[in-house]
Amino acid sequence: MSPYVTKITIPKQVEQGQLPQELTIHTLSFTAKDHTTTVPVDAIEPASRIFTSWMINDPSLAKGSVSNKEAKPKTLLYVHPELCEEEQSVMKNIVEKTGIGRGF
Repeated sequence: MSPYVTKITIPKQVEQGQLPQELTIHTLSFTAKDHTTTVPVDAIEPASRIFTSWMINDPSLAKGSVSNKEAKPKTLLYVHPELCEEEQSVMKNIVEKTGIGRGF
């Protein structure tokens, strides 16, 4: 349950056709509370561990929180392939830019 991404949001509005500079990735904590990790898009890369699709290559750039309290950011994440299916979605563009969609 820990690396499974439940939602991805963009913390700052971006112009049409632009990629966001950072993402807020929502997962669940051990006690099933919302665990957020805000990370620059450039710090995300394909994961090599089984049952994960993304990893954060520099955890010092990420900020984590659980219930609005500072927490350790998640560094291994599983993003469901459905997020990458929409033809014009921002997520599809991020996946193509970073190369993390290979195998989806």
